[in-house]
Amino acid sequence: MENGRKPGPGDERGAARPRRSKRAADLRGDGGEGDLEPLLVGHCRQAVTLLPRGVLGVTTAIEFLEALPAAHRLGLPDVTHSGPKLFALLVAHGVLAAMPSPRVVPAALGLVAGVSPLLEPRSARQWSLWLGQLREPGSPIAAALRRQTPRCQISLAPTTTAPPLRAAALRADRDRLAAELVRATEELARVREQAEGATARAAAVQEEMSAAAGLRKENREKRLAALRGILNIPDDDPGTFTELVVGLVGSWKEQTARADTAQQGLHRLLADLATAEGELAALREKNWDVQARLDAKEIELGAADAELCLRRSRLFRPDLAEVQEYRAAGAADARRAQQRRTSEGE
Repeated sequence: MENGRKPGPGDERGAARPRRSKRAADLRGDGGEGDLEPLLVGHCRQAVTLLPRGVLGVTTAIEFLEALPAAHRLGLPDVTHSGPKLFALLVAHGVLAAMPSPRVVPAALGLVAGVSPLLEPRSARQWSLWLGQLREPGSPIAAALRRQTPRCQISLAPTTTAPPLRAAALRADRDRLAAELVRATEELARVREQAEGATARAAAVQEEMSAAAGLRKENREKRLAALRGILNIPDDDPGTFTELVVGLVGSWKEQTARADTAQQGLHRLLADLATAEGELAALREKNWDVQARLDAKEIELGAADAELCLRRSRLFRPDLAEVQEYRAAGAADARRAQQRRTSEGE
């Protein structure tokens, strides 16, 4: 009562709201995504408990149910396939270890469909796995799982044991380990053989190094004796090989300095010779110019002499053509005389 007034029916409707029980929400499938995994784990645990024992396919049915929570965590969608393809899908995603025998697949799926609404037969060979609808809000699959699964199964801690391997998988692991053991044994034998070979090679190298060290010592003594012979040093001289080499290097340096001085003098002589050759070449070029002018004058003189002889031998003035012919002959005689002198001078 407030301010002396008694609340009416309308106020009661506004003030009080009906409360939904958690069990009712669970039955309608309104739980969140975080509630699905413990629900699915508990449902699969309950379904494994309900399976009959000692019938064909029950072991495979148990493995199928135990693999459904992992398939749900992978986010697999709803699928409709034949029985072998359903198992192949779970094997491909790593939630099942190996494919079961084709003989037990229909019986195993029939057992699973009898205890869980997650698997539904669609025909004689087709099955639907409703993992996608399980995650839908208000899903009838989730509601059915909540109705069929006791709370004692949901509240249990999730199992962490891995599904047992099938005999085929165990045989495959055994064969793989045996093959790896054979390879490891062969590798060990090969490594041992390589180690023995390396040890033998190391011993041979050690012997070669010892022989080389003795040979170097002998060669050093021979070089020391030869060096003493070159430098006229008696064999009983107490000087070491290093001292002898130092003395030889000093003598070599002295001789090198003298050779450098002589080489410098030779360079100077070569420079003077090059200068003289240049001057001689200039004189020869000048002489060639003078000689060329002399040769030209000599040719012209020969032509004039021939013309003079022609005019003296004639009473009358000769023709111009005849004069030019005599001049050309005189010039040719002068050139032949020059060529003879040149060849005789060479």
